[in-house]
Amino acid sequence: MSRLIRMAVLGTAFWCFSFVPALADTWTSAVTPTQTEEFNNSGTLELTISTSQAVSNPAGCSASDTYLTTDPLIMNATLAVAVAALASGSQIALLISNTQCVLGRPTITGIRAL
Repeated sequence: MSRLIRMAVLGTAFWCFSFVPALADTWTSAVTPTQTEEFNNSGTLELTISTSQAVSNPAGCSASDTYLTTDPLIMNATLAVAVAALASGSQIALLISNTQCVLGRPTITGIRAL
């Protein structure tokens, strides 16, 4: 197989698989954050974001009062975007898991400033 064909096949495979995680998550509509908290719960760092809109709960979590993440890979970026939105009064969109709850709450898997 020529190098060009191998690169095309690998590129296509990467493009296809890069969208797989997004299929398990749902973006909220524009929400206005009203509070964010980061705290240590028995050795696990947790970040919550409360909004002025109703909480989107696609996974059917038992509590739907706030959004929560414990993912260390997105913790700093999520906190930074949420605090910036709080300070400026702007809105954000949250990527919420369709399948997982954290401590009974909808799980944040991503965030974007609007």
